Amino acid sequence: VLPVYNKLIKQCYVRSGRVSGDKDMKVPVITPRHRLPALLWMDGSDGCAAVSSIYLVNDSTNTNITSYFSTLPTIYNATADDYFQYKGDTLKYLLPFGVYYLKITMDNGYVYYSDWIEVTCVYENIIEGWTNFDYNTFTTSGTTITSAIESATGSAYSSNTFQIIKGQSYTFICYATLNSGALPFLQLMYLVGLSNEVQLTAGLNEITFTATGNADTAYMTVTNKTAGNWSITEAILINIYSEKYLTINFSHSCNLGDLLYEDGLEQTLYLETEAMEPTFPYTEKGQENGYGQFVPTWQRQEKNYIIRTLLIPQFIVDVLHRLKLHDTVEIIDLVGDTWTVKSIDVEHDWQFDDKYYALATLTVDLNETIVITACCTAVNECP
Repeated sequence: VLPVYNKLIKQCYVRSGRVSGDKDMKVPVITPRHRLPALLWMDGSDGCAAVSSIYLVNDSTNTNITSYFSTLPTIYNATADDYFQYKGDTLKYLLPFGVYYLKITMDNGYVYYSDWIEVTCVYENIIEGWTNFDYNTFTTSGTTITSAIESATGSAYSSNTFQIIKGQSYTFICYATLNSGALPFLQLMYLVGLSNEVQLTAGLNEITFTATGNADTAYMTVTNKTAGNWSITEAILINIYSEKYLTINFSHSCNLGDLLYEDGLEQTLYLETEAMEPTFPYTEKGQENGYGQFVPTWQRQEKNYIIRTLLIPQFIVDVLHRLKLHDTVEIIDLVGDTWTVKSIDVEHDWQFDDKYYALATLTVDLNETIVITACCTAVNECP
């Protein structure tokens, strides 16, 4: 999804600009704030042993995000070749909004560059801020709690309410620092607790809350049951799906060329698309009777979906066509329904003479098929 190069001139944006003269044609990979796309590159003969630093770079800023990683991309040996990989793990801190590429500097001086990404609000943050109830000290900035101090017991809650649905999961992400005492417990509430209750731990927290009831005006509580002095970075509470971007998760049970899946790599692609358009292919087989009437022996109706992308760069065209080689492809739509893809076909239409950007159409079979026989509607009832 996000290629890594040894030269900036290999970026799709740079190559297309050299041909067309249009230096503003950036079509970045969509990226949420809490993680980067999975990264994988072969070391070849460079002889690198470790990543030294990673920067977010654009035309005006260089932001060092080396400390954002719980584990920097690490070396992995497969079939006598060394690879570096980052599997899309949650980062310690939220990425700043903007359009960037990654500059990756290695221990022996080699430098690599990713193609362009856009860090954007893929998942809407459900919480907007915090309101103190009875902490001794409680200072905030947005969803950051810069200081929470309590000598006995104290609580606070999200400054806004929101709807939760029984059985649905929500993910809370922050980085917590404990100065003394104990860290707080978090829970979704409406008059009573409506989810599991979880205590923060020092460091990165990625907590899944599952709603045990429905509420239109739920909120999140933060409670110290004993004394504590702590802080958290900017926090997000998100759904497991995006309301704006179609999510495609894909992996394979073995390697595909230089795509190294044997160590548990899974890729995620976010596509801003039109709504999935259903189609209904129909097939029947049978024969004519003595009156010249066609009598079907069986009929099959399928339900497929057509997904049309907005403008995508050349390397994402590659990704879409290679999806059909993967044995595990999952789609999460804009209302949270998750589908396992049975098969997928892709067509693309280049938009400019330089062939660097395209519109693509995906026809996806989600295994929604109905088959009936001539004698009845259910096969197991036939004589």
